[in-house]
Amino acid sequence: MGTIFELLGLLALANYAPILLKNVAGQRWSWPLDGGLTLWDGRQLFGTSKTVRGVVASLVVTAVGAVAIGWGWEMGAAVAAWWMGGELFSGFCKRRVGVCAGGRAVRFGQVS
Repeated sequence: MGTIFELLGLLALANYAPILLKNVAGQRWSWPLDGGLTLWDGRQLFGTSKTVRGVVASLVVTAVGAVAIGWGWEMGAAVAAWWMGGELFSGFCKRRVGVCAGGRAVRFGQVS
């Protein structure tokens, strides 16, 4: 297996690959992963910032990054899949409390 720094590097790839591709591609191929599905609360399932393009970019770039550091592509894809799962859960929760797509949620109980 690898070191914690290699894992952190793969997590960084999983996180930033969708952002970098968005900066390069603009709105091309930016289909919402939830297809615009609206739930009982009148809000989208994940929101418009969670796209098919982003998930694919994360999976591919992280798999390639894993191979580059001597891990199998499967491990890279698994790291990206776990990261994207967390991102989707985060997006789902933020939509439920009314945070707009791409917005940041402030921690509950945060002291200012």
